[in-house]
Amino acid sequence: MKQLYDRHGRYIAGLSARLLRSREEAEEVLQDTFVQAFTQLEQLRDGDAFRPWLAQIAVRLARRRLKKQRLFRFFGIRGEEDASLYLLSEGAPAEARSELRRLDEALLRVPEEQRIAWMLRHVEGEPLEQVAQVCGCSLATVKRWIDAADVQVRRATGKEDA
Repeated sequence: MKQLYDRHGRYIAGLSARLLRSREEAEEVLQDTFVQAFTQLEQLRDGDAFRPWLAQIAVRLARRRLKKQRLFRFFGIRGEEDASLYLLSEGAPAEARSELRRLDEALLRVPEEQRIAWMLRHVEGEPLEQVAQVCGCSLATVKRWIDAADVQVRRATGKEDA
């Protein structure tokens, strides 16, 4: 079990932090993801699919937390958002940080499903088939979501010709 955590923990922690924009909440999702995975490990039929299965659990948990965050914001309760792409770029050159700030702000305007799919594909570098599996939708749907997010990101970052 420790080997699985050592091998995949950093990926799940990073994914969760980028989706939730909170290191504290990401740490909770990381822990909850591995608790669920270890208690449901017998349900996994293909050992090679462990990482996407783990990501699917983490994304599901992150979605629940995002829904809770929206509810809190609706009632005027707002938590700290400390894990934006911009803030995770500490130590990067000023130009790169500026670019990441614009990207981060653009992604905040993208619908949640599209943002998750876009980040899995472009930030995490996951293949489209795996993004669809993690998002729990068809390949065609995930492609549409990523394309729609791409349009908004390019527009917001001034790279519409890219």
